[in-house]
Amino acid sequence: MNNKGFAISSMIYSILLLFLMLILGVFILLGSRKVILDKVKNDIVTELSENRVYEIVFEHKNILLSNTSKVRNFTFELLDGVKVLDQNGKVVDTPVTVESLPTFDSTKNGVYQVRYSAVYQGYEMEENRTIEVIDPIVYEYAYTGSEQSFVAPTNGVYQTELWGASGGNISGTAYNSNDSIRSSNVTYVGGKGAYTTGNIDLMLNDRLYVYVGGTPDRTNTTLISGGTSVGGYNGGTSLIVGQEIFGAAGGGATDVRLVNGSWANFDSLKSRIMVAAGGGGANFRNQGYGEGNGGSGGGLSGIDGKEAMVAGSYFREDYANGYSIGTGGTQTSGGIVKNFLLNGNKVETRSGTFGGLSANLSQSGGGGGYYSGASSSHGGAGGGSSYISGFEGCNSIAQSSTSESITHTGGPIHYSKKAFQSGVMKTGEEQMPTHDGSSVMTGNNGNGYAKITALIIDNGKLASNLIQNSSFEDGTTNWSLSNTKIVTDHAKTGSSSLEFQPSVTAMSTQTMNTPQAGHIYYGSMEFLSSKTFMTSDNRFEWYLSDSANSLMIFARKGDKTESWKKLSARLSLDTPNSGSWKIRNFLVNASEKAYADDLFIIDLTEIYGAGNEPTKEWCDEHITYFDGVGVVPGN
Repeated sequence: MNNKGFAISSMIYSILLLFLMLILGVFILLGSRKVILDKVKNDIVTELSENRVYEIVFEHKNILLSNTSKVRNFTFELLDGVKVLDQNGKVVDTPVTVESLPTFDSTKNGVYQVRYSAVYQGYEMEENRTIEVIDPIVYEYAYTGSEQSFVAPTNGVYQTELWGASGGNISGTAYNSNDSIRSSNVTYVGGKGAYTTGNIDLMLNDRLYVYVGGTPDRTNTTLISGGTSVGGYNGGTSLIVGQEIFGAAGGGATDVRLVNGSWANFDSLKSRIMVAAGGGGANFRNQGYGEGNGGSGGGLSGIDGKEAMVAGSYFREDYANGYSIGTGGTQTSGGIVKNFLLNGNKVETRSGTFGGLSANLSQSGGGGGYYSGASSSHGGAGGGSSYISGFEGCNSIAQSSTSESITHTGGPIHYSKKAFQSGVMKTGEEQMPTHDGSSVMTGNNGNGYAKITALIIDNGKLASNLIQNSSFEDGTTNWSLSNTKIVTDHAKTGSSSLEFQPSVTAMSTQTMNTPQAGHIYYGSMEFLSSKTFMTSDNRFEWYLSDSANSLMIFARKGDKTESWKKLSARLSLDTPNSGSWKIRNFLVNASEKAYADDLFIIDLTEIYGAGNEPTKEWCDEHITYFDGVGVVPGN
């Protein structure tokens, strides 16, 4: 190739190279432009999102609400718990309006859809809320002489009501100062129990321990023949042994605690968040040394015991000490004994204690309470004081307190931070609701009582225990027993359980409604046996009478429990069954007796819907026993 040809070729190659570079530059420029445009678009989206994306969050979006016409001290605010949050979870200050579809009425049972509308910076957001108004679900606790417990079935607001126990009565013949009979039939009565109530927020599986106070075993003590010397359960003061003929013991308080244990365990007493005080015992010195009624359980302070004598009227002049009364407990100390001498002087000595723990003995016993009332020798004993965490005027115990050194915070809220709203205290001399809520009474007479009512249940569902008389409190009602019997010396709930005899086939049956084909059931029971099951024939099971394969097996070979243990099963009913469902319990070749309590079956399909039935493990963790109708959490 000559020089001319080489020059032309080089020029062509250069032009081609420039062209290629130009094209490449265009592509690079376009690519950069796309990056820029994408960035601008993302900025716009981010900007819009930051300004426009908000979420209405409900504290109670889908709830069960107790019918407010059937529950005391409870008003329901329609906007309860409504908040508007931005995308970062920050609360936005914004007005919220409500439109009810149909009109919401918390006094009529039914399902209501409520629409919420929130407006922020010109943007409107809407959300729906389902409210089902139902008859109140009530958990009740009668006196048993031991601790009982309540487990919150799901998040919600619960009303707690407590009634303290009354002190003991005494009757006999009263004499004038010259030993002549003034009256042959005189009765002095113990102070009546107080009442407390309040509403508290609880979370799923929160546990409260309920201690129901007892009245003395024999409330009508008779002079000379004597009576009980033992104070009522949970803080009622006992009498001096041998002095029972002169007075009656005190009634116990009813309380709710966060820590269990024996009633007198200090750490357990310290954990009380509500207390309804018990009444003091009456006193009757038959020779006119001093006599009177017991003081009632009080509010912030207990009611003083009464002295029935008028100075100089009935006193035996040879009795130098005159008479005494026990005063009521307070928020920081127990009651004191006021000894009134014939010369008009009085001597005060402390007697009541925190919770009635190791209270002094005398001839009439002080009532239990936050602090107990004072006992007395020749007059009525004082009633205890009440306490509600969060109630104005209450003085909460400090967490650092010990039984040897008790201090107080000066504020009304318990150190656990659990507190009640809408608190009410009634002394035993005031009107209060009856236990069933159908009427009113002046003070509580007899054993104490407790009720916990579900007011607002967040994401809860109603359920029915398909077993009737499931904890055997109504004896053999609804049960057909074979080699089994109802006993009261063992019980998980209430005072009764089912006992299975050793070395025999023990069976108890209950005919139930025909189960639904295709439904899934969950069952549980409380079981107590000190011996290990040794063969596969030893078992507790529930079955369908026309299908031997439809079994819920609870306990079999290898199982052993020396304390109450929850056993459970989940049964899928795939085929139609026309027969009734029966419950059968076997205990074969066991060398010791076994016990069953709290029998429980619910229809998961009916409650949660087909395909949404929870697992056995979920049910074990979240569903607790109840008799009749109760609440289970949404899954």
